[in-house]
Amino acid sequence: MTYQNHAAFAARHKSFLAGTTRADLIKICDTFLVLGQSNAGATFDNTTDVVVTETDVAWTILREPQPRRTLQGPLQNGASQSTFIGRSAPWPAFAQEWYDLTGRRSVWSNTAFAGTPLHPNGLDGSPRYWAVAPEANSMCGDSEVNEEKPRDEILDDAIQTRALYPKLAEGMTFGVWVGGEADGPRLYGGFLTQQQFEDEFNLLIDKFKSRWGMDYMLVYGMGREGKTDLEVDDKETTQGMAAVRQAQINVCNARSDTLLILNAAKEKGSPFNTLTVDGNGRWASGWEYREDDGVHYTAPAYKTMGVTGAWNTAVLLGLQEGSLIGLS
Repeated sequence: MTYQNHAAFAARHKSFLAGTTRADLIKICDTFLVLGQSNAGATFDNTTDVVVTETDVAWTILREPQPRRTLQGPLQNGASQSTFIGRSAPWPAFAQEWYDLTGRRSVWSNTAFAGTPLHPNGLDGSPRYWAVAPEANSMCGDSEVNEEKPRDEILDDAIQTRALYPKLAEGMTFGVWVGGEADGPRLYGGFLTQQQFEDEFNLLIDKFKSRWGMDYMLVYGMGREGKTDLEVDDKETTQGMAAVRQAQINVCNARSDTLLILNAAKEKGSPFNTLTVDGNGRWASGWEYREDDGVHYTAPAYKTMGVTGAWNTAVLLGLQEGSLIGLS
């Protein structure tokens, strides 16, 4: 698996920084739409290393009680009154690092939902999938009690909320994709091909660009399973995760609006749960999974996803000078 370095596209953003002061930058507010499955939402009872962003750095969107479309801040893990940010989610750490690196604030909407695959093939008529059509059947989670709402309704809220706050200048809109584990078994079982996954992912990105004005899709190439090297090899084969990751990398390579921002996992031959980070909290090697399932990550791993993903995004877009991390 190889990934094309998209830093060449950074020139579009470098001109934005010329002569811009920090005071000007903090008026910019970007929108992040979190998409995918359980590792995107991280709605697990794991409250260690919970990160809360500073006040006036990042917000989520208050949905209950009425009125809807009001900002809820600071962005915080376990904020059950909002578009739910999981107890171990990467996004508060991402938002804080994004602000520290670029001076840009952010609004977040979590529309990820556990077990919601990208493509509907082989789902026996289940309405929960990310396929572009029909939108009315594409349901996603909206709370820690697993309430389902139409995807379009939640995403419209995210875009329209920021428009209600004129003090926040117009920024970029990002989709953030963390998923594939719900599609892998059907790839292995012959219900879905790698090309179909790629085609559907391209359709999803195109829809987000046309409907919600998304500037970039940010992709985490995660999802390796298994507690030992043998289990990694076995589950990679039987659950189709290698094909899922390669499909996502292929889409990232082919599009300048779709950026792989972390491709870290347990390396072959290394002990299970040996995540190491550098002095800035960014990924260095290995990975950590919850001991009870070997699929979902630990709270420190989610935090690393957030910090490293923000760094790589800033570098790829020319908003930060430095080297990319974990994109081999």
